[in-house]
Amino acid sequence: MRNTNFLLLLLVPVLLSCNRQPNPELLAALPGEWYFQGKPSAGYSFSADGSFSFWDEEVIDAGSWTLRGKEIECLGGDGAWSARIDVEGDSLFWGRSVFVKAKATGDLRERLLGAWTRKTSTVDETYEFFPDGQLLYTLNEENYTRIGKWQLTGNELELDLPGRGPEPIRIYGNTLIWGLQRFSFENTPPANLSDQLVGRWYTDQLGQGVSFTFLPDGTFQSYDGRFEAGGSWKLSGRQLILDDYEASATPIGIQNDMLKWGEALYTRQEVEGDERWWVKAVDGSILSADLQTGKNFILADDEREEAYYQIYRLLARVGPYVCIGVETKGGTDPDTRYMRVMHAGKGDEVKLTDLFPASEVFAALMKVRRIQKAIPEGETPANLEELIELADGGCAMHMGDNLVRSFAFYDLQDGKASIRLGLPAGCPQENGRFTVLGIYLKIPDDLKAPLNAAHKNKSLMSDWAADFK
Repeated sequence: MRNTNFLLLLLVPVLLSCNRQPNPELLAALPGEWYFQGKPSAGYSFSADGSFSFWDEEVIDAGSWTLRGKEIECLGGDGAWSARIDVEGDSLFWGRSVFVKAKATGDLRERLLGAWTRKTSTVDETYEFFPDGQLLYTLNEENYTRIGKWQLTGNELELDLPGRGPEPIRIYGNTLIWGLQRFSFENTPPANLSDQLVGRWYTDQLGQGVSFTFLPDGTFQSYDGRFEAGGSWKLSGRQLILDDYEASATPIGIQNDMLKWGEALYTRQEVEGDERWWVKAVDGSILSADLQTGKNFILADDEREEAYYQIYRLLARVGPYVCIGVETKGGTDPDTRYMRVMHAGKGDEVKLTDLFPASEVFAALMKVRRIQKAIPEGETPANLEELIELADGGCAMHMGDNLVRSFAFYDLQDGKASIRLGLPAGCPQENGRFTVLGIYLKIPDDLKAPLNAAHKNKSLMSDWAADFK
């Protein structure tokens, strides 16, 4: 009996020691990123070096972990805790919680290329990595952007930016774990990048000032202070190609109104006056752009069906206001014509009352004999809203809100804006009928410069489309 007790005393330390050894299967399976089942925005990252980080939208705790048998012990900023864990396939069972393992994807260098963003309560920053070893860094809340360089050695990412020393990275799906920080992949489709590129860009980092203007129709113009040039552009993924010359392909990145193109950083350039607004009819559609902000739109889209289609025509342009003539053909509705005015930099429809005071529009309309006759006998509208409600042009003219929607800038006369109203037929019996009426309005201060410019540049309806009637 004494010998048996002695043997047990010898075995107890051995058994305790074995119990404190990490479970080899768990030790191999645990390193990686695990997120709460059903909540990918929160979870744990365990490194093979014994460190961990806990994140919920942002990294909020970090520390060290130790595995003893199947029990994990963690020591972080919130203190120490332990619990029994188990791993089955891609599932981690930790107390009452279940975690799912994120999958590491592809070659680390290739997967790093692109834009990664970290947004927390205190910071909003983006790093965009390019194949040539350059990067575009943007601190969004401070409107700060700069170009830097990056290098990846193994899984150690090193930048030449201040305060960013070499740190290990891991990528799981669309999540980048960089040291103790977590970034999300910004997957900007080429179509969106193409829209962002539209506009005028300037740099002085090429030995002289150079500007490029990229237009929605796939053409560009450049100017270096002495010579102007132009050609075509297209994007292949993130590669910008000029004049179909594949050898010119260079990856670009756009962040915070800054364009990284080659080794130069371009800024959006202010475009003044009438040059700011670009409008063009292309293949039956009408395109527009604000060259200062880069916003561009399809103001009228040539979407034809077998038995129905619309024909669009540019009637006039005054600053950002684009007057479009529309002619419909086929379908169940009668053939008809009308006008619309769109904003080149917003893509929104513009009404006459958006540009002129409603009281002055009302007074001008009430002077037109055809409109006077359209008011029912015994009725006297007190304002524009009542006139739109009461005026009835019968089969000859569909009035209603066409009185403020179907118009175009025709000319300048005696210091006033000459406006043409285009009223379509009011019933199928008058299929194709189109009535043009004219009114004169005092020019508001904010319309004087663009109207004078349009008159000088001959971009009013009397210049472009006097025959649209």
